[in-house]
Amino acid sequence: MKKITTILIVLVLILALTACSDNDDNSGGDDIPNPNDTSSPTPTANLATPSPKPIIGADDSLVKVAIMGTTLIINEEEWIISEDNLESFSIESREMNSEQNREVVIANVKLRDTVLYADGQMQVEFRLNNGIWEYSEHRVSTPFETSVQTHAVLDVTEDDLITVLSRSQIPFSASTASDFDKLLDQTTLDIAGALLGIPFFSALAGNDKTAQTFSIVPDEVSDFIVLNTTATEKGTVKTLYSYFKLNKELATIGVNARVTYRYDTVNGWIVDDTAFASKVETIADLAGTKWVGTARTHILAASSERQFILEITELNDDGTMRATFYFPSEDYSGKFTGFLDVNRLNFTFSFDEWIQFPIWNNRRLITDSFMEPGFRINLDGYLFVENLVLRSPDNIGTINFNGFNITFDSRFDVSELNNDSEED
Repeated sequence: MKKITTILIVLVLILALTACSDNDDNSGGDDIPNPNDTSSPTPTANLATPSPKPIIGADDSLVKVAIMGTTLIINEEEWIISEDNLESFSIESREMNSEQNREVVIANVKLRDTVLYADGQMQVEFRLNNGIWEYSEHRVSTPFETSVQTHAVLDVTEDDLITVLSRSQIPFSASTASDFDKLLDQTTLDIAGALLGIPFFSALAGNDKTAQTFSIVPDEVSDFIVLNTTATEKGTVKTLYSYFKLNKELATIGVNARVTYRYDTVNGWIVDDTAFASKVETIADLAGTKWVGTARTHILAASSERQFILEITELNDDGTMRATFYFPSEDYSGKFTGFLDVNRLNFTFSFDEWIQFPIWNNRRLITDSFMEPGFRINLDGYLFVENLVLRSPDNIGTINFNGFNITFDSRFDVSELNNDSEED
């Protein structure tokens, strides 16, 4: 009986110890590995090493700062990038090389001036140094091109230009008409002059007695064409080169004209300067024209004024002429042979023969004995197109009768100029 009791007590103790062991396994305490436990271990999470943060490129503001103060040559003129003229700025693209710690940025840049915009692209390079982007270099990526701002468009028509030009007189000089090269030291030979072979000049020498001017009457203008337009000073100065013909009664004049406009921030485009060059294109057929004036004659001690008439009877393509001259009140006349230099508007007449000998005190003033090699009657001067006048440089023509001197004023009255064909 005691043995059975003892066995029961031992079993109770074993059961108690087992219960205590189970309670320890379910407690929140630290797990103690059991060296005798051969079961599979509890699986644990396999955590990877975190990747580095991506590199962020240079800030837009760094790119903008990098290009400030850059000097650009646009259309052969200097532009400097500044906050004052920067119309717009944006990033077009970025290219980063992480291995070289390098970034290349392309930026769109638009500049503004009084009249023009200038658009282009800049390339800016940065280097990463200890986590900080540092500027390396920059250059123009896409060349800058200019465009005119809407408010500053110069809009002039052919009629507008003719109106502007008609406010001026076109200068012409026989002393320079045949030798344009001498003018180049004093005047500007630009694109229109290069095309047509005419230099520009604004004024003629004040002492040039061959100088004359042509007025520009819109109804007399033909074949008008704008040859070229140039812009300088960042578009604030524009120059228009044109060519036209001026159809006068006695000649057709070819004209190169230059009009310069300057932009004013208050008044817009204003005319700053005009300049001209002219040459004779063609001359009218002067055959049949009569030139009537008053002659002041001096024969020996006698002096008088009388009507003098010069009639051009022939004008050939090579410039050779024939003419007659006569004094109606004295009833004597003669014949001239002559030449007209169309380019210089210069005429020369030489005595050919008498039609009616001069009579003084009922006697022939000139006899056959005076017709010697030294005898001459010469007249030379210039055709003044605008005034319809034949005039010598000193306004005096001289007829020398072998010692007898006759002078006459060759400034003929325009109102008395006529043509036989018209009278007929």
